[in-house]
Amino acid sequence: MSQLHIWTSDRGILDLGYLKYSCNWGTHIALLYDDDSDLLAFLLGMLHAGVVAKNRLCCALPPSVRSHLLDAYAEKFSDEFVYLKDSNSFQFLEEEQIPAFFSSNDFAAMSDLMDSLYYGSQIETPTGIRFVLDIQQVVKETPTPRDLAEIIFQINLIVCSKDWLQISLYDLRQIPAAYLMSALEQHRFVFRRDKLIQNSLYCL
Repeated sequence: MSQLHIWTSDRGILDLGYLKYSCNWGTHIALLYDDDSDLLAFLLGMLHAGVVAKNRLCCALPPSVRSHLLDAYAEKFSDEFVYLKDSNSFQFLEEEQIPAFFSSNDFAAMSDLMDSLYYGSQIETPTGIRFVLDIQQVVKETPTPRDLAEIIFQINLIVCSKDWLQISLYDLRQIPAAYLMSALEQHRFVFRRDKLIQNSLYCL
């Protein structure tokens, strides 16, 4: 199967590591899923592509997903698993860190934290950032659907000028419909049922 490139920005091209898709840095993609095996397959492919490219990898995921992801990666890519043991290359955000990173109360602080993560990773060997965020980790701290939409909008502004791929995960079995619809208005690109598409709900 040939590479299927989706032009998402004017920045450089990266391999998504999933179903032969590639896109551009500076992109924020929503992944909609309702099956844990589909989620795991996507995360394994996307993270492994980051390992191969020696990108900085960061995940904000619930503990249950973390353990399955690491176990599955160690089994499938045993030779490269050492990369995920290096805290300078891979990290999980702790649950208490997530409200600081993604909060509607202080967007300046959110921007500072994400900028610090990015520019800190560029000091010795410049590399792209692949950041995976389970949106349920944000929803439980977010008062209204519009607050979530504003967080997504701010993330878009922060990552668009950087070699940064942001993946936000939406479990359709859990997220309230009002939150999902508000969030999707801020996502230009959506992965759903093995297809990366431009989102018709996106509002400029």
